[in-house]
Amino acid sequence: MVAIWALNRIVPDAMRSWSNKKPVIIRNPYSTRPWQHVLEPLSGYLVAGMKLTENKKLNGEAFNFGPHADQNHTVLELLEALAQYWNFNTEFTKIEVQQSTTFHEAGLLKLNCDKALHLLQWKPVWNFEETAKYTSQWYHDFYTKNNVNITYLENQLQVYIISAKNKKLAWAK
Repeated sequence: MVAIWALNRIVPDAMRSWSNKKPVIIRNPYSTRPWQHVLEPLSGYLVAGMKLTENKKLNGEAFNFGPHADQNHTVLELLEALAQYWNFNTEFTKIEVQQSTTFHEAGLLKLNCDKALHLLQWKPVWNFEETAKYTSQWYHDFYTKNNVNITYLENQLQVYIISAKNKKLAWAK
């Protein structure tokens, strides 16, 4: 199965490269971003939808769903964390920094999720390490089995829900 992920996106690029035993090419290893697992904004959207049925004043409001502000990490930190869970069988250069680039991008990006916290009582479930672990493990499973394993997805979703319940998040009662 050939996966067609977004191009020039660090996580899909890394996973695609590593699955072919090639280094991921990066431009700015020290750029900082608010990394999150795909389940985080999805839980936010579901909470927003649920709250909209309870409070019509929220209709038309925009919300950011992302990690806690202290969970921003550099591109290099992300790749190193992802690599821990990739289970490399052979030794090769995993990360290559492209020195000569004229591509401009912000060194620091942040999301302000205060509004989601205060109006929706939404909080992220996983920290950076958990995000890296579950993201990398999913891609590794996909690339080693050459398909989307529905049971694996269901299990990961259950782990996410249990984590939310353990943190006593309002939506996970």
